[in-house]
Amino acid sequence: HLADYRRDYEVRENGQRALKFFALARTGNSTDRILDMAEALLVCVEAEERPRKRHQMRNGAAILAIFANAPLRNASAQLAFGESLFWKHDEWVIRTEVQKTHTRRPEPFDFPLHPAAGRFVDALVLGDASPAMLPTLREKLIRDRRQLFVLPDGHPVAATYVPRVF
Repeated sequence: HLADYRRDYEVRENGQRALKFFALARTGNSTDRILDMAEALLVCVEAEERPRKRHQMRNGAAILAIFANAPLRNASAQLAFGESLFWKHDEWVIRTEVQKTHTRRPEPFDFPLHPAAGRFVDALVLGDASPAMLPTLREKLIRDRRQLFVLPDGHPVAATYVPRVF
């Protein structure tokens, strides 16, 4: 009797659509196109004179690059160094729990970011610092467990920040 329930729930779970990616497709965009948009935004950072605007542009580019490729939900959007975002084997890895609509408990989720998307994390790590500082800044942020997305003044962003930008 329980086996029947389990089969029924597995069928429902396997049939569940990745709603974010279906919504993205309806806009006429693809993950590759969004990554291109993120790249274009990051390239423009160098030409921007205002530090606050450069910071906002790096945040926006990283949000586009990461969340167009990683199947994360809004509830999982508050990534933090050393808590849900790790530097392992020369790549950024998202390690968190996700809960799909039709499940009762969260499931572990490990997602190595492709270097094309991971470099946007590095852009946030660096900010306006020299690229030579990258390893030191990575270690510091992981040790401090700082949130990935912060405001220009260093304060953490609100829970609604990533969904609003994406």
